[in-house]
Amino acid sequence: MDYSYVNDKTLRISLTFADLEEHDVQLVDFLSEQEKIEEFFYELIDELDIADRWQDTAMMTFQIRPNAKGIDILVSDEFGDNLNQMEMDSAADLEEFLKQVAGNIDVDLQNPEELENHLKESLEKAINKEQSPKKKDTEEVPDYIYYTIKFENFSDIINLARTVSADIDESELYEFKNFYYLTILDNQKLRGKKDTLSLRAHMLEYGEQGMINRELLREHARVIIDHSALESLQKI
Repeated sequence: MDYSYVNDKTLRISLTFADLEEHDVQLVDFLSEQEKIEEFFYELIDELDIADRWQDTAMMTFQIRPNAKGIDILVSDEFGDNLNQMEMDSAADLEEFLKQVAGNIDVDLQNPEELENHLKESLEKAINKEQSPKKKDTEEVPDYIYYTIKFENFSDIINLARTVSADIDESELYEFKNFYYLTILDNQKLRGKKDTLSLRAHMLEYGEQGMINRELLREHARVIIDHSALESLQKI
């Protein structure tokens, strides 16, 4: 149980279903047990040690709304205070409210256990829906991707070539500063993102991710095989 002030005229008391049960209060009591609810309210403010503020209030309006663990009771000492909540100063309004919270289903409002079970179920669904992560926008996957594999030894490239049976759209082999670089152009749209990543991971078992892009290699590196490098190496 907790409380907070919405403004200088409105108090919010947050109660769990366990709090209601502890005070022997059922949700249906808010429909017709006005005296019981008033007594309940004064018990609450006494427990919260804020009785002095509300003890002599001549007229109060009560409102309820669901929260994550139970209900909030909104109490105002000024009739018509704008709380942006459904007015609960008549039994008919409260009955309609409880039905709505219960999911607009046929619930016996005089059966506390049935009503409370439906209320809890409805609240749990609403909370789960609110807390569910929003779906991310569909990530655009490029049709083709280029990447570079770096090798220290030429023999590693030969060993790799012999293990690749997948069709590669294009591959090139360069030598730059005593290292070898194999560039790969793969059709990700045709192969699929998962298989494309799997093939790339396989290649990285024989080399390492190249930090030099194809444009730099084309400009500064020595070209060893400028077309279908993997196919050519498989023939060696």
